[in-house]
Amino acid sequence: MIKTIIFDLDGVLVETKKIHFYALNIALGKSKSKKIISYSEHLKRYDGLPTVEKLKILCKEKKISRSEFTKIIKLKNKVTTDLLRKNIHFNKNIYKIFSSLSKKYNLIVASNAISQTVEICLKNLKINKFIKFYLSNQDVDLPKPHPEIYLRVFLKLNNSPKECLILEDSYYGREAAKDSGAHLIGINNVNELNLKLIKESINNIKFDMKIQSKWKDKKLNILIPMA
Repeated sequence: MIKTIIFDLDGVLVETKKIHFYALNIALGKSKSKKIISYSEHLKRYDGLPTVEKLKILCKEKKISRSEFTKIIKLKNKVTTDLLRKNIHFNKNIYKIFSSLSKKYNLIVASNAISQTVEICLKNLKINKFIKFYLSNQDVDLPKPHPEIYLRVFLKLNNSPKECLILEDSYYGREAAKDSGAHLIGINNVNELNLKLIKESINNIKFDMKIQSKWKDKKLNILIPMA
């Protein structure tokens, strides 16, 4: 039985890919290397990764130096914050989804973004009151695609993975969700998120669990003769 629904942030509740892309390029453009990333490259290689992981890739390819990390991250976060405050707005559909689901399930947001980004988005969406808690990349040692962020949710709520449903859009997020052992709904963008999709997925999970339970009982009856 599903007890908890966990939402990724970017690409699921808000569309901030371009915001992160612009902010990173502004910060990179002011670095010594002045490295610029194309939008297609950002989506293909960096989407869903924390800023520091993006910089590690660039550093490994000798496109920036590690000594510039702190300066780039600081500027990138500042630009991101400014853009989020101006561009993330109330979404009636998301509000309705969270209002409805919160009556029956624990609702969690687990993001590879920093805490400030998550807080701004949740505040502007006006869904804080429906969420039990959120976790950011500052709450884990290993960000997605490692499943740590989801494992921490399970432990905090004392849930088994099979009692949790995760909604993810990016490749890295989906890999983390799969490796956590939880159920997964993969979506492509915010417009695909709707109450019907979530409820149908939960009903399908319930049905599958009933079938599995009956099959186990049937096998037990075959293996263990009745007295």
